[in-house]
Amino acid sequence: MRLTKSKVHISIVLVALILTISFSGLTSIGSAQPAGKVPVIIGFRNFQDDKSVGDQGGEIKYSYGYIRAIAASVPPQAIDALQRNPNVAYVETDFKVYALQQPIPWGIAKIRAPEVWVTGNKGTGIKVAIVDTGIDTTHLDLKVVGGATFVVGTTSYNDDNGHGTHCAGIVAALDNDIGVVGVAPGAALYAVKVLDSSGSGYLSDVIKGIEWCITNKMQVVSMSFGSTSDSTSLHAECDKAYSANIVLVAAAGNSGPGANTIGYPAKYSSVIAVGATDSSDVVASWSSRGPELSVTAPGVSIYSTYKRGVYATMSGTSMACPHVAGTVALILAKAIHTPTEVRNILQTTAVDLGTKGWDSAYGYGRTDAYAAIAPATPDFSVSISPSSVIVPTTGGTASYAVAITRTGGFTSPVTLSVSGLPSEASGSFSPTTGNLATLTVTVSPTETAGSYVFTVTGTGESLTRTATATLVIQKPDFSISASPSALTIKAGASGSSTIKVTSLNGFSGTVSLAAASVPTGLGATLTPTSVVFTSGGSLTSTLKVTVPLGTKAGTYTITVTGKSGLLSHTATVTIKVTSNGQGQH
Repeated sequence: MRLTKSKVHISIVLVALILTISFSGLTSIGSAQPAGKVPVIIGFRNFQDDKSVGDQGGEIKYSYGYIRAIAASVPPQAIDALQRNPNVAYVETDFKVYALQQPIPWGIAKIRAPEVWVTGNKGTGIKVAIVDTGIDTTHLDLKVVGGATFVVGTTSYNDDNGHGTHCAGIVAALDNDIGVVGVAPGAALYAVKVLDSSGSGYLSDVIKGIEWCITNKMQVVSMSFGSTSDSTSLHAECDKAYSANIVLVAAAGNSGPGANTIGYPAKYSSVIAVGATDSSDVVASWSSRGPELSVTAPGVSIYSTYKRGVYATMSGTSMACPHVAGTVALILAKAIHTPTEVRNILQTTAVDLGTKGWDSAYGYGRTDAYAAIAPATPDFSVSISPSSVIVPTTGGTASYAVAITRTGGFTSPVTLSVSGLPSEASGSFSPTTGNLATLTVTVSPTETAGSYVFTVTGTGESLTRTATATLVIQKPDFSISASPSALTIKAGASGSSTIKVTSLNGFSGTVSLAAASVPTGLGATLTPTSVVFTSGGSLTSTLKVTVPLGTKAGTYTITVTGKSGLLSHTATVTIKVTSNGQGQH
């Protein structure tokens, strides 16, 4: 059978594409001027008339060679005279011009990347692969360290589409006072060209590109492409990269707002799926949704580098993906983490949007680069289990496990105390140091029954953390039940039911049993007629019911009563008498 290659359908949506050429390199040329004179540029119609400028008291700065103009400083009153000169075409102010400043795109500011740079972290040296259409290797705002092309007919990973260059700029456009700046301007960019000039590519090339990333020890892979079709081989390659400690980030897709619209490879558990938000932190209508969504990031009207050395504004989850990939570079530049740890950092530090907690439109929220790398504040928490323990009013003890969880490098001792116990109960901790202690609550036999919520407090340095639990003090008692609770007995036969007596809340002592309300003519005996509790649990007695011949068919009730002191409880057994030979023996 002849196999034919089919291209991966790439979900790249270029929304409102605007090419913006940004000129750089202009510097201020203003200089000190002679007192009382005005700097001007004088243009001439026929010839440059140096003499006329001098006659008006002007001081010539430049006499240009390619245009008929002179730069000079002249007295203010000379301007009117020069303008009346028939050979003068114009007189204009010699104003100052300034170097164009490098703007910070709104998406970079939104995720607070500049706040990370202040700490000295620009993702320097972290190897980020842009698996895409390549990267413009001549762009002045990008430094491409290396890469490879897997597109048939190409010999270079240079970008002939623009999409890959745009994504690369979002990740790591240089901090060089021109154009734009990326999330991690110090990251090492690698161009892995798997998509052609039209923005599409073969599945086999994508897989080979990821394989190249594994071989060349990339740390982050940014994949702003997708397909609606699953692939066993692509899935396996992504999992292999994940196991090689590579953090894979992919665009969720632009197929929203429907449910379960996330494409592949973003859909794989080894890949971080990224949705798109706008400058108001609202999810884009076209951003794909689904249970696999991890986080969102800026993806609407994003200004970044583009092919042939220019800049462009583009929209899509393709633009959101590199915002997260750049953030990952910042995370790894601070400390090396596993892909699982990186995902957890991104999700726990994201700005929660939409429905509280995770939701299918925003994931865990919009990426916050500064929160993701901010030094953890030393802290601790206190927890207690179980949440409730029952103690009888006869007295006794209740045990709780108290755990201290330390975060952010908190190492100071934590002192535990308990408050809120009933007046005739006391608590003690053992051991008194460490991260795990047992709280033993001792209850006096004279304590009043009830439910008491108490508080365990941990104090360390200037921090105080608490946890609560419940102590339930109950009066000892017992219960009684019958099984079965209904008997069918033929006249002239007998049947039995097991009477179960259960100790509650530490009940101990003797329970006397008696069959009451026995219908006339029926026989009822209990064996034994009492049960004695010494250590709780359940005890049983057998109720035997005898139905004499000639007993009229019908339904009868026998009540079994259990008594201990002032305590009394009953269980009911229903007897159905038949005379047709159908019965229970």
